Amino acid sequence: MKSYIIINGMNSYEDLNLLLKSMTIPSSNEQIEEVEVEGRNGSLTIKNGTYENKKLNFSFDLKRKRNENYIDFQNRIDYVEYLLDIEKGELIIFNRLNKVFNIKYLTKDIIMESDINANVDINVICEPFMYEINEQYMDLKNNSNIFYKGTVTGEPNIKIYGSGNIQLTINSETIQINNVNEYVELDSKLLLCLNKDKTSKSRDMIGHFPLLTKGVNNISWTGNVSKVEILPRTAYR
Repeated sequence: MKSYIIINGMNSYEDLNLLLKSMTIPSSNEQIEEVEVEGRNGSLTIKNGTYENKKLNFSFDLKRKRNENYIDFQNRIDYVEYLLDIEKGELIIFNRLNKVFNIKYLTKDIIMESDINANVDINVICEPFMYEINEQYMDLKNNSNIFYKGTVTGEPNIKIYGSGNIQLTINSETIQINNVNEYVELDSKLLLCLNKDKTSKSRDMIGHFPLLTKGVNNISWTGNVSKVEILPRTAYR
């Protein structure tokens, strides 16, 4: 089986005829600050809970086809460069087809090594984590426990259907949303609290946006709630 990546639905091998030679996929590491404290042996280590962007590199060969003239080969190279002129999007790698990276931007270098071969380097700057592909909402109608299998804290999207003043508790953290009219949405990744018409409801929100931790998470609520839908946004280093 040929190795490949998929960028915004384009298969590097099937659609672009790129032969993957090598790839570099570093781990995501939490940023750590070392602080020197007077009178203390050694430094104070502070983990600030943030992660740098992930920088992925892929190196490909683009070969001239049998009976393809040089001008057509050059035109094909130009077309590959055109197709790779993208900004945001999604990246999937052949050996992890159930995970997706969110692209922030992409750069590429195409170098002619001979009249029959070009080297294509693609550098992809992504969000720090991989996510489950096609993850579905969990539909909760009663207080429940859900299992979060990610390796880093989940920033869920939560839809609460109900009315009046509502409190939602995940583990030991409680958030209150007042004056709910049929529906409210909490997006812990984008830090948004929205009405059903997508207008801001932040002024009616008290507390911090909820997060999911590794393992079992207890979900409960008080108030007039008919159901809660949770998209975990399961994240992996």
